[in-house]
Amino acid sequence: MHILAVVAAAWLSALPAKAADNGRPWDAPAADPQAFPGQMVQLAQVEQKSRELPTAPASQELAGLLRGAADKILLKDYAGAIADSDRALALAPGQAAAYYYRAAANNLNGRYEAAAQNATQALSIDPNDAAARDARAFAYNRLGRFQDALADSNHSLEANPHNPYAYANRGFTYERLGDPSAMIRDLGKAAAIDPRLEPIYSDAAAAYGAPASQSATAGTDPAPARLPLRQRHFLIILLSSLVGGLLVALGLLQVFGPQWARRMEERRDPAPAIRAAIARDYIVGRPLGQGGMGVVYEAVDRNLGRKVAIKMLQEAFQGNPQAKEQFLNEARTVATLRHPNIVSIHSIVSDDKGLCLVFEFISGQTLYDIGLSRGKFSLAEAKSIIAPVCAALDFAHGHNVVHRDLKPGNIMITPEGQVKVMDFGISRRVRAKTLGGLIGRGGYAVTNSVLGTPYYMAPEQEDGMVRPESDIYSLGTCLYEMLTGRRPYADPVSHAKKLACNYERPSDLEPFLPRAVDALLAAALDPDPDYRIHTAAEFQARLELIRDDGTNISNPS
Repeated sequence: MHILAVVAAAWLSALPAKAADNGRPWDAPAADPQAFPGQMVQLAQVEQKSRELPTAPASQELAGLLRGAADKILLKDYAGAIADSDRALALAPGQAAAYYYRAAANNLNGRYEAAAQNATQALSIDPNDAAARDARAFAYNRLGRFQDALADSNHSLEANPHNPYAYANRGFTYERLGDPSAMIRDLGKAAAIDPRLEPIYSDAAAAYGAPASQSATAGTDPAPARLPLRQRHFLIILLSSLVGGLLVALGLLQVFGPQWARRMEERRDPAPAIRAAIARDYIVGRPLGQGGMGVVYEAVDRNLGRKVAIKMLQEAFQGNPQAKEQFLNEARTVATLRHPNIVSIHSIVSDDKGLCLVFEFISGQTLYDIGLSRGKFSLAEAKSIIAPVCAALDFAHGHNVVHRDLKPGNIMITPEGQVKVMDFGISRRVRAKTLGGLIGRGGYAVTNSVLGTPYYMAPEQEDGMVRPESDIYSLGTCLYEMLTGRRPYADPVSHAKKLACNYERPSDLEPFLPRAVDALLAAALDPDPDYRIHTAAEFQARLELIRDDGTNISNPS
């Protein structure tokens, strides 16, 4: 899906100018064609900011909390990042970096009002904090405060004309203001400075049909005026001197430099080394998407001639043993889950430079993508999609694996109508009480981290407890959203509302839905997992008992 597709832009234009924090559909922080590229920009700046330790930290504990906040953002643990930031502020109330990480986490969670407030607090402490100003521009753009967003981006660029994140934010704002040429120009400049933003620029240029000549020069400024003759003579002399020095340096480099140059290149960008490790067997193509730790590329298996998807661990995590272990955990988990409705893994490619996972390539759209254009599904359509998802979950739970991040963005639908569950990157194995080889009531795992997408997380998952019923809660949230076009809880951290079951009944929002749907979802969204529907098979059986015309099918038993 092109991130700036004209259809999505037209859909967006029908929304109110100011985005509210409630009633957003699907799993992006906002129903916004800029959501994914905006997240990439915000994540890239967080990764850059994380390299800058705070000046004169009050303690090693403070530095560790700030580093932890950054790492948790990159792992999509936004609640954990905010908690670490709050602890940092308790130690040192004047830490602008802590407010910045709060702003970034809230931006990525779709809480733009809170993000703007946090960024403003950071700037009140340090008016020169470019990252905080860029985070506020990010939030202002999504709140519809376009002039404020432009002012912040321009301010950042006046302070640093080589700030790629400010160019990207300004480009997104120009698009909202109806100036795609200015958007493409600014995204080109951003990509020229930070190559990680190249996919955003390329997709924007393709979506708006920028000609090749425009694309090639979009990231550069117009040629300067011709210099006076005296200045040209001076530059010629200077250039001659530099060339002479360069020739001497090249001679030295020829003798001493190959190994040093290779090491510097790999240190700056390990991706070529990673690609070199798989070049024997795969031709790596365009990026397909980016998650918390990895970037997924389209590729072709040279030996078998088939398309595959290669997930590469991001540079920021190459030296992080915990991140590598989590990355490998995904491979080990998926390798045990051979099922037609679960994306399968082919192999792992690893060397001392990097780590890659090779998955089967699935063409099509995610349920999130389809939801952007469809809005809502009929009961019959929802049942046809939920059935294979239930089969996938039932199989995973039978192997003691809880997905932990089931959401529309992780459910792929092929052009042929096949449904695949993806991204077991944060899945968890649970201790199980078995009944006939399946997880019985009471199987669980206690974690020391809270991972997942808050809109879809069960209450116990937010408290660090993972059970198969946690996936049932997420499944119920997905079905609710498919049938109503909105989530049961609009606030992604509305823990109290989840515990109180404080959501609108689906039949109150959509009169065509029968009360049996209300009863099914009430059982799936019960805050106590002991009283929730326990298995995906049970969820599917109860859903199938509801006729598409709203009546119930008699239970043959």
